[in-house]
Amino acid sequence: MEAVQCKIDEAHEAIILKKKETKADVERHAKAKSAIDLCNAKAEDLETQIKEEVTQWLEIKNVLDIEKEKLFEVKREVEESKNRLNSFKDLQVELSNKLQKSSQARANAVAQLEMAAVTRAKMVMEIEELREKDALRMVARSNELRCGYREYMAEDIRLATDDFSERLRLKVSGDWSNVYRGRINHSTVAIKMLNSVNGMSQEDFQAKVRLLNDLRHPHLVALMGFCSELTCIIYEYMHNGSLRDILFTPQRSCRKINRNRVLCWYDRIRIACEVCSGLSYLHSAKPRPIVHGHLTTSNILLDRDLVAKISSFGLRQHHDHYDIRLDIRAFGVLLMHMITGRNWAGLIEDATVEDQAALIKVLDEKAGKWPSDLAVELAKISMKCMSVCRRANPDLQIATVMEELHELKKKADELRARGGFEVVSNENVNSEDSNEAPSVFLCPIFQV
Repeated sequence: MEAVQCKIDEAHEAIILKKKETKADVERHAKAKSAIDLCNAKAEDLETQIKEEVTQWLEIKNVLDIEKEKLFEVKREVEESKNRLNSFKDLQVELSNKLQKSSQARANAVAQLEMAAVTRAKMVMEIEELREKDALRMVARSNELRCGYREYMAEDIRLATDDFSERLRLKVSGDWSNVYRGRINHSTVAIKMLNSVNGMSQEDFQAKVRLLNDLRHPHLVALMGFCSELTCIIYEYMHNGSLRDILFTPQRSCRKINRNRVLCWYDRIRIACEVCSGLSYLHSAKPRPIVHGHLTTSNILLDRDLVAKISSFGLRQHHDHYDIRLDIRAFGVLLMHMITGRNWAGLIEDATVEDQAALIKVLDEKAGKWPSDLAVELAKISMKCMSVCRRANPDLQIATVMEELHELKKKADELRARGGFEVVSNENVNSEDSNEAPSVFLCPIFQV
């Protein structure tokens, strides 16, 4: 019994032990279930985090790919910039070489230009010398005829003028003159009729002819002959008419090409020197000076080469009250005419020499662009000449004026040689067929 009881007790203890073990198993199962639930929750959290990490990773990967592309573009741009920089360096080297060559070429061109300027200056001087030689040659030719300057018969004059045909009668400023164009010994001449001159006897006429024959100068119109029967004088023909014709004749009224000729500022300075030279020759005559008495633009004639010559000298009776100062004053007015291109009473007041701006406004635009300093100097010479009859310059001599004009012309020659100012050029035109006359060939009565 005791053995059974022992077995029952052992069974009872085993049951209790099993219960404890079962309870322990239940508790462990509950704990395991809780752990499993916690692990599942953590797993879900981890999956969610993994998904978020994957999403972020994908986004980062996309951003990284984009940045890689940008970096690639930057690298490519850097390479292109390097290539361009290398090209620029090559271009810089090439341009530097070209600049050196251009600088050398410019230096050579400057040297050649200087040589050309020197050559041009020499050529200008040679041209002026040739012009003077040509003028002297013409005078020499006239002097050759001097000893044999001949008196023509009335029939010769009528034959030369086609019996004083109106077709050969010359005009000046639109009016008929007492001058005819003629042909004598195959040369064109101007035949001036003096039969309307009041109070001129044959003795006076012969004396005037002898005086004109004795006066020979490159800038005085040369006497070619005379006719006592018709009381006329034969002069060399001046193909470009008078200074008045060119300065004051409106272009719209000019029918001939040579009437459209204009005188540039350089030619005007040269003509001033030539007229002054001829006037100086007259004033230096012995035993007493020869006074022109009516020196105007009408009495300055221009030949084929625009060389100026004085006419109508020695045709007037000498009077004691005539003074060389009248010629000097008239020469000053003539200079002002050439400066301004005007022929009216108020031009002297307009040309205010002290005010350079005012002077520039009255300069003749047809003469081209005047060098202002030369224009001022020429205007001062003009004003000095015009004031000779006043107390300011009572002892002024034409020789002094000639020296000042020569200095002015030297400056003009240098400026022209350097090409500093434009010089208006015109083609020479043969005007032998023109009916326009140099106005100095008019009878003195018509020159009032």
